[in-house]
Amino acid sequence: MREGQKIIYRNEVRRFYVSGFFMISDSYFMQKAVDLAHRGMNLTSTNPRVGCVIVKDGRIIGSGYHKKFGGPHAEAEAISSAFESLEYAAVFVTLEPCSHTGKTPPCTQKIIDSGIKRVVIGMKDPNPEVDGIKVLKEKGIEVTTGVLKKECAKLMRDFLKYISLKKPYVTIKAAMSLDGKIAARNGSSKWISSTASREYAMKLRGMSDAIMVGARTALLDNPKLTYRLRVPAADDPVRVVVDGKLSLKSNLDIISKGTVIIAAEGADKEKEKIFTDKGAQVIKLPVDNRGLIKPGDILNALYGKNIMSLLIEGGSKTIGAFLDAGQADSIVFIYAPVLIGGKKAPGVYGAGGVADIKDKLKVKNINLFDIGKDFVVEGDLR
Repeated sequence: MREGQKIIYRNEVRRFYVSGFFMISDSYFMQKAVDLAHRGMNLTSTNPRVGCVIVKDGRIIGSGYHKKFGGPHAEAEAISSAFESLEYAAVFVTLEPCSHTGKTPPCTQKIIDSGIKRVVIGMKDPNPEVDGIKVLKEKGIEVTTGVLKKECAKLMRDFLKYISLKKPYVTIKAAMSLDGKIAARNGSSKWISSTASREYAMKLRGMSDAIMVGARTALLDNPKLTYRLRVPAADDPVRVVVDGKLSLKSNLDIISKGTVIIAAEGADKEKEKIFTDKGAQVIKLPVDNRGLIKPGDILNALYGKNIMSLLIEGGSKTIGAFLDAGQADSIVFIYAPVLIGGKKAPGVYGAGGVADIKDKLKVKNINLFDIGKDFVVEGDLR
């Protein structure tokens, strides 16, 4: 086989090189679609992040991604960007094209009308209303599925949980010392991590629909819980405080318009009125036999407010409650090269914890990287 020889197969071009044996394949173009999808990272909720490229004769002739909630889908963006005829072209899209009319017309019809003959899909849409694969096949379009499925699923993991389980995707974020302390014994925690790490944490806020802290963290730190980067986000994240007894002071920065306060049934009605008069919303939920609100009930309430992704930033009891209940999906732990020590200094995993070492929580798919002098551990709990 000569260097650079072309083999035409199913309307795509694959190039083989003697040196290194490099092949342009379905995975290559799907990765381009995945990369495009990331551009909509802060902007699409409660829609999924989707990217799409159109390929003809081994060349990308159109590309697009879902830019904002309610806007054109990635396939429509790619088709409208194409600079030559789409007849006999192939589409590479990270998620099954929609086949129903929602805020936009069905993408399947656009594909059918364009003359495209092959569609390569990263993963099937969990939404039962979507039947794009069947529609395309019925029109004689060749469909390939499951290309870079794992990468596509990670890209839209919050959407998948939101649609399948009807709950927000939960990420626990914490900055801590090397010995796992998130504050000193007097409760002070500003600042354990570096400026660069705090900027990274701010990016996580921009990718989340809501940010949650417990009442003690709100009282000690008086956080604003706002998104303060120039990179655009669809909306400021909803600020959520778990305050079962409505013990917060009304002059805290977080008690303002748009904040959601999760309280126990029977909590002080006068305090509730003070908070609602300042623009906050109080959601009252039942308690268990220990007088605690169940994390699962909190997630159900937030799902009802169209929150697809939740970032929990503290404190240790709130984090521990979600870990104990099995209601957290991933972690982002930022470690600073410092030691704090002391039995009374809170660790990241408060509340109950595991009773026996055999019950330890396993973290999978770990990603480890440096940010300046700090380092970050990301991983999945499911």
